[in-house]
Amino acid sequence: MSWAFLIDSIIYGCLLFTIYYVFNRLFAKSNVGLILLVVFIAKVIASYFELEIISSLVDVVLISSFISVVVSNEQKINKLLKKKKSSSNKQNTNLDRKQLYKVISTTVSMLSSAKIGAIMTFEKKNSLDEYIKQGVKVNAPVSSELLTTIFYPGTTLHDGAVIIRGNMIEAASVYYTPTIKALGGKFGARHRASLGISEVCDAVTIVVSEETGRISLAIDGELIAVNRENFLEVFKEELER
Repeated sequence: MSWAFLIDSIIYGCLLFTIYYVFNRLFAKSNVGLILLVVFIAKVIASYFELEIISSLVDVVLISSFISVVVSNEQKINKLLKKKKSSSNKQNTNLDRKQLYKVISTTVSMLSSAKIGAIMTFEKKNSLDEYIKQGVKVNAPVSSELLTTIFYPGTTLHDGAVIIRGNMIEAASVYYTPTIKALGGKFGARHRASLGISEVCDAVTIVVSEETGRISLAIDGELIAVNRENFLEVFKEELER
């Protein structure tokens, strides 16, 4: 009995054990272990007595069995792959959402401090395609630098609203039909426009006042005043509601 034979047998045994473990986890085949044990014994005997034809035949049987099991369980494999992909996408979505909250919170705080007017609308279930088509297409990832540049006074796009879908800025310089309801207090065109869009869809719109730096959320036809300190908490709650 040579070292080469022992090493070869150990490697082959490890390979079969791996196959057994995978098959048992994925396909719950109760007889896989017994089949692989028979294959292993046959392979060891064939290798020990240098029966090359039988050894090759055992390999063919093993490969054929593997392919047969995979083919017969094709639907289950596809289901498992879709489940894994769905789980991965969900994790990525959660990471994207956390990053979005961080960027928006930083941006709103900066705009409010500098008293730079802004309207940012976040799409929820109701599609905003109709409004996106009317604005200037941006199609860029959400970033604090881009948002502050868009709303900086004097730029071409600063007067309109920005529409955000997921973690992408879809369009800028979007104009909404202002609300016609009477408002108590002093509210400008941005606030009336943000209320207008909130009356016709479930989107959440952030409004930053150019005169006072005041932060408000327009939701379901109502304006909610929000402090910088608790903005992130309130915004997150309303966007996920």
